[in-house]
Amino acid sequence: MKKKIGIVADSSSGLTKKDFTEMKDLGFCPLLITFDDEETVEDDPRTFNEQDFVERITTKKQLAKTSQTPLGKMTMVWEAMLKKFEKIIFIPLSKGLSGQYNTACVLAKEPKFKDKVHVFDSNGVSIINWAIVKKAYNMAQEKDADVTTILTALKKISENYQAFILPNDITYLARGGRVSKSAAGLAKMLKIKPILTFDGTIDKFDTTRTWKKAVYKALNEIIKFQKLHKTDTTLYVIDGYADKELVDETMKYIKSYSFKKTKNVKLANVIAAHTGLNAFALVIFALDETKDL
Repeated sequence: MKKKIGIVADSSSGLTKKDFTEMKDLGFCPLLITFDDEETVEDDPRTFNEQDFVERITTKKQLAKTSQTPLGKMTMVWEAMLKKFEKIIFIPLSKGLSGQYNTACVLAKEPKFKDKVHVFDSNGVSIINWAIVKKAYNMAQEKDADVTTILTALKKISENYQAFILPNDITYLARGGRVSKSAAGLAKMLKIKPILTFDGTIDKFDTTRTWKKAVYKALNEIIKFQKLHKTDTTLYVIDGYADKELVDETMKYIKSYSFKKTKNVKLANVIAAHTGLNAFALVIFALDETKDL
């Protein structure tokens, strides 16, 4: 007998091996990472070689490009899930960052998937999508679970967060085409640290001359967000394979503020491929953590 609702995620959520042991029936559509030597790997934490990834980007100075889950792979994952579940909810990364969402929507209209596969517009990535996937999976385990109720709960998460991205080296963004090479060169020469916002798409928020000021400026905005929403939730500190010295320095700045709780997690590989290593993201939710997350 089939279960009612299954959940399928992609690798933009930064799932770990531990997550797969805790969410045993989770479906997974890995995004792809392609390097300069044209080797393409699936961004699957169960098989992904993190050491090789870091070495390619740093020592070998290779450009890492990302791409959608191949249509054949996505089809195969959905078909396998529908053998076990009556319906599935697919949670891809934000449509503002990739065509994965639109591709999935087109595929979901095919006769064999119509009214069985529901594609959720996550408006998120990394810890945002991780929280959405976790919430969806937990709700799907309930006996009276229904798709509409789950999607409503997920929408609440996708609309109630604030996120800042702090790339430590803007040249990675230039290599990936996110900013012009001339702008990156000027920023590096003047030692400018950009502060970016994320709300489904990435936008420039401000610039500073030091890492310390960049962190403080983002934290001050997060404090304003907390006061506006009268919330005191966990501050997620997400880093892209940052070295220990930079992590310690950044956490020192964060601990000078009175956040009730902080949690350190790794940036999803497909995002680190664009922001570069040593990049950080700061994310906070304006939600009741015991009920809404």
